[in-house]
Amino acid sequence: MRTLKLDFLNESWFSVIGLFTLNSINLFEMNAGIFKRILLLAVLMSSFLQKANAQRPYADSLKTILNGTSDPNRKVDLLCEIAYDLFDFDDGAAEIYANQALKLAEENNYRAGRKYALTIIGLGNFSLGDYQEALRNLHASKKIIANQRPELTGYNLMLMGSTYRDLANYDSAEYYYKAAIQTVGENGDPYYLGFFYRGLAHVKLIQWKNKEALEVLAVEEEILWISSLCGQRGELSTCSALC
Repeated sequence: MRTLKLDFLNESWFSVIGLFTLNSINLFEMNAGIFKRILLLAVLMSSFLQKANAQRPYADSLKTILNGTSDPNRKVDLLCEIAYDLFDFDDGAAEIYANQALKLAEENNYRAGRKYALTIIGLGNFSLGDYQEALRNLHASKKIIANQRPELTGYNLMLMGSTYRDLANYDSAEYYYKAAIQTVGENGDPYYLGFFYRGLAHVKLIQWKNKEALEVLAVEEEILWISSLCGQRGELSTCSALC
């Protein structure tokens, strides 16, 4: 299964670890337990990153399924999944599929599909650095009331947090990362929660709130550990269950 696309688009976990140094934390003076915690997180994130980089798109298999279905709602979901998968390999093709999904969802008044398609389009905007357009689409998705998996809703909120972070609007970034966590729930899927907490910790670090960042990282450590034990991998599909 694919790895959840979060900040893999423009950074690695090790850039977050580097911020500890940049923010004047002296590793030699750090508590040994805290240092071990950071190293553990780096190892866990390295494993996820390697798997993400090694995977190839499975859009071709999705296209086969797409050609065999006549259900317009199912087609919207598949078009979104194809677009999502292609953003790592072919931005232009991904954008075409995402816009096809949005158009078909609007034609069939499929609100959940329209909400999902806007998130995927916002993902594309974010990956290209078009932050204002990303926010326009992500906010539009947020406003649509539809029956949607909390992970998908949380993912949209997380993307909003990442966009505001890159715009240096840290209060808004923190707000949306926390909203993503609340949407999935503290007892929700550990894979998604781990990455949402990671985004929140990154914002704390950027603001030199190192003590708060470490507290968030402590929570993420436990969540990522649970996720690694369960062998879960994030999957943004409305038609596929998590492992």
